Amino acid sequence: MIDPKKKSIKDILSDSEISYKVPSYQRSYDWGKEELGEFLDDLEVSSKNQQKNLFLGNFIFDVSNQNMIEIVDGQQRLTTISLTLIALRDIANEKNEDAIAKEIQPYIGKHSAIFDTQEGLKFELSKNIRDLYKIIARPDWDGIFPLNTNIIKDGLNLNVSLKRQVQKVKPIYSAIKERFGKKSVSEFKEVLRALLNTYVVVINVDGIEDKFAIFERTNARGLDLNIGDLVKNFIFSHQDDALSVKWDVIVNNADGKLPKMLKYNWVSKNGYIMQSKLYRSLKKEINNQENGLSIFVNELERFSKFYQTFQTATESSTDDWLRNNNFNSLCSSQSDVQSINRVFQALNLFKVTQIIPLIYSIFDHYKRNKENSKKNLITTLQIFEKYHFINNVICGRVANEVEKFYAESAKKIYEDIDCKDASDVLVKDSGREDKFLQHLKSKKASKEEFKSQFINVVYYSSRNRGLINYIFDRINNTENKKLIPGSNYNVIFDPTLKYEKRNFNIEHLLNQKFIDDETEEYHSDVIHHIGNLLVIGRHTNSKLPHDVPSKVKLINSDNKYKSNLRYLDKFIDNFTDEFENWNRESIEKRSEYLASEAYNEIWFF
Repeated sequence: MIDPKKKSIKDILSDSEISYKVPSYQRSYDWGKEELGEFLDDLEVSSKNQQKNLFLGNFIFDVSNQNMIEIVDGQQRLTTISLTLIALRDIANEKNEDAIAKEIQPYIGKHSAIFDTQEGLKFELSKNIRDLYKIIARPDWDGIFPLNTNIIKDGLNLNVSLKRQVQKVKPIYSAIKERFGKKSVSEFKEVLRALLNTYVVVINVDGIEDKFAIFERTNARGLDLNIGDLVKNFIFSHQDDALSVKWDVIVNNADGKLPKMLKYNWVSKNGYIMQSKLYRSLKKEINNQENGLSIFVNELERFSKFYQTFQTATESSTDDWLRNNNFNSLCSSQSDVQSINRVFQALNLFKVTQIIPLIYSIFDHYKRNKENSKKNLITTLQIFEKYHFINNVICGRVANEVEKFYAESAKKIYEDIDCKDASDVLVKDSGREDKFLQHLKSKKASKEEFKSQFINVVYYSSRNRGLINYIFDRINNTENKKLIPGSNYNVIFDPTLKYEKRNFNIEHLLNQKFIDDETEEYHSDVIHHIGNLLVIGRHTNSKLPHDVPSKVKLINSDNKYKSNLRYLDKFIDNFTDEFENWNRESIEKRSEYLASEAYNEIWFF
């Protein structure tokens, strides 16, 4: 039954016998201040022009149960409307407008003062705010957001933390009160009238088939939901509890990036696809094979664990993923795990994600073909890091210049089930350059472009601290164009550390505070360039004098001041003649030197 009708919010909420439920397959309530601000702006405009009511789009209701109607589409808006009514009710109480507050309450829910019970809330909301909502919906709520509450579940009285629910709801509630709390009573009434007169088109459906068919058609163009919501509802429409549990794991692993993760999962085995075509392609693939939905969810869960590992990029998370997926030769060596994880950390620093499907397919191929050569695999990953550092971080090219190439390569590797090696992608022991490496080299920025950009891009700022630490980490740990393995690797860049005081600090050789007035302008535009920067041990840094010759003399006086940083010896040897008069020319000379070394040695491939 499909029955579109124009209805106001007052019409929807007036019937005291009808309540509305957010079903389990719906996403959590996730409106933030931005979405709320747009809604309140529109509501305020409508309140000042009562002749033009606010339109909020389509609501889809499953009316299979006439007394407890399921919200198929519209829960974000209806939840916000209910929170707005609660805030307006409390504003009315603060203005001593008891009659208005009592008139608002039935739109929120009925409450028995005699029996101290809530006989029927208008909404059973999503579980991420449900317990808190039951508290603030009470007409006698004192306005204090509790941090925990007791609920009865399976006959047990459980104490449940409400901290996360409060973090979600309180900013919404407070913003509404701040917007309307200072209005006069007449203006306040206009806002209430505007809210209750806001109208929507209600589409009533009856039964699972109608419900999900209409849901898909109304959201096919992303009008209210994204592909993650569409896929979720497609899965939940099959009413398989086991798949629903796995979906929760998948969503958690996506960490708020479900649409992107769904696309990357597809790309890892099917090649490039536009986001707008993804849902239909997924659905077609699922429907065209026996047990297609179960296969899809299982594969997606597997991919989601890699996706989370890549995004987390800690040694422990990478080690866990390798062990759980039986990459025995890789996880048996701490050095190999660290090498892989460093690539993940670097690509996260670069904000390069288009490569995730390709890396996943390479690991999958490596596993299917009995772990051919871990050396080749790690070398390939490191080439990805070098390419994206040169082209994207330094030269500012967009990462998607190789997106289609990566996507088609991922597909080729995935389909290449029987071969012994991914011959068109992985680096060979023989040293022969494959087509994949040749393609990346053809796309790599020239040395001239790199050098000119390197000096301008790599400069000291709070935003660039991670990048500078990364650069000195690779400079310090590269010998003969390869990274030093194992325990000899002296870690400078580790984004997982949260300490305020790390073991290494970034130090300016020529400190801006101690430049005399006559030469300040002369040095001002190079003072933060990489040529004037060192990464040095924190305890050494605290002992350094202010002038450059004395700094270098102290560092060179005892190995303890070098903090096992290899690059310092090379730096001191190469620039000994410059330290007595370290100036603009010295900084520019070292910046040029580092740019050449970076391209020819450190990020060479």
